Amino acid sequence: MKEKLKAFGLPLMAISVLIGILFFQQLQTLTELPNEKWSRSIPFELETEEKPIVFHKGNEIFYSEQDQVHHYSVNEGLDVKNEGDISFTVPRGYSFWTDGEQFVTLSQGVLTLNGKSEKVIAEEVTGVATVEDKVIYWQEGNVFKLDLETWESKNLHSFSNEVANVFFGSNGSYVIAEQTDDVNAELFYVTADDAVNASPFLKVANNKNNKLGNLAYTDQDGEITFIYDSQLRSQGVLSYSMYMAKASINELGNTLLKPELVQIINEANGAKLVTPRDVQFMTSTDTPTLLFTAEAQGVGAGNTVSLYTGTYDGSTTIQSSSITTTDGISHFPVEGLGNSIVWLDYKGGNYTLYGASQSPEIMAASTELNTRSWKEAGINTVWMLGSSMVTFLVSFYWILPSLLLLIVLYMTKPNIFEKEEINWVEYVSIAIFALMPFTFIDKAMNGYFYEIAPSYLTFSGSGWILLLIITAVSAVVWKFGRDPEWGTFGGAFYFIGVYIMLYITSIGTYVFNLF
Repeated sequence: MKEKLKAFGLPLMAISVLIGILFFQQLQTLTELPNEKWSRSIPFELETEEKPIVFHKGNEIFYSEQDQVHHYSVNEGLDVKNEGDISFTVPRGYSFWTDGEQFVTLSQGVLTLNGKSEKVIAEEVTGVATVEDKVIYWQEGNVFKLDLETWESKNLHSFSNEVANVFFGSNGSYVIAEQTDDVNAELFYVTADDAVNASPFLKVANNKNNKLGNLAYTDQDGEITFIYDSQLRSQGVLSYSMYMAKASINELGNTLLKPELVQIINEANGAKLVTPRDVQFMTSTDTPTLLFTAEAQGVGAGNTVSLYTGTYDGSTTIQSSSITTTDGISHFPVEGLGNSIVWLDYKGGNYTLYGASQSPEIMAASTELNTRSWKEAGINTVWMLGSSMVTFLVSFYWILPSLLLLIVLYMTKPNIFEKEEINWVEYVSIAIFALMPFTFIDKAMNGYFYEIAPSYLTFSGSGWILLLIITAVSAVVWKFGRDPEWGTFGGAFYFIGVYIMLYITSIGTYVFNLF
């Protein structure tokens, strides 16, 4: 009994220490800020299975869900308050407008006002776009503006073709996209006083295989810069790109601008972000700053889509950094609420409200550990250990030479295995096995490993040194834990088993990622 306790107790102690280190390493990551300017992502009580339609008005945000609308206010210091639920059904598929009492919605071509006053505003409506102080709708190519006090409509412009979308700026102006044919759309600038520029300033692809996403713009010193994202579908594969075009405001519409491809670089690792979309310019910053979503890069990122910010300096290369620590898909970021942002994170079939702030107090408070942090660290540890089990498959070729040696000698010189003491065959088979992982170390410790592994595993020459340490610890466990009655096969595979388990719980957790 004592021998068995020693044989299994020693490796279990070593493995438990490594799992403990992994757990506390994951716990430490949950106290790290996404970058030096933003707090960690803070969850709030809103959670819904249905993808909401979102409307933002001042410091108020409205989220639609089935037969009700969730009303929240976001105040200074990321003070998110539930202002109550409004019993109202927002039709799916279109934007809506509300002040908390009156609703303007579009359903089956009918634009209606509901609430204290109720009326049919217009029929045969093909689209609507809303912002805090504007409701723009269109009937094919005829564009109208709704007066939010009298609820009367004003005809703004008539285009030859159907309007595809309307994009709002922060200064009261907006851009109308006219679908000129089945492939392309032309963009027209509209001033804050609703004067439509007679000529388009940009022609963009907009069709089922190359769809225009969001468009944002900013003007400084008489120059206006437009940035938009597009979604390209080719052979069933989706890809996203971001483009930029700029011109003098006074010359806008004189000629069609030529868009340039924008490169978005992740400051954390220098890698290019390949899926930027949902772009907008932040309104709370002194310098033009982009807010957009893109696929996350890092350990366990998987299908995570994070929020990023990047300062626009006039060039086509923008340095950006992630501002979220959630691991779901970020949707509907709302910005401009006292240096804070709130958004919905989709994961596990639910949309959850999160927020982040640039307040030093909130940044400090967001790094404090709580029950949720311990639970999340435990889940991450299990996932990483599960991923590292792939090492079992890789380690098969490490075992093969030693196994072949033992089988051949057992068949040709069986007398060697009858000796009670540890013989040279066991030493040689262990030595051969211990050399095999060195043939894999360059593939294991690649760029991905050095990106996600902690610093104590990524120092210069760490690959060889770590393998030597694992070999030494395995040898110590083998020397004191090996049962003399096991024989050569048992002794050799005891060392191999201990080595593989130590590798899995140390290096292996940062080599493979199945989640």
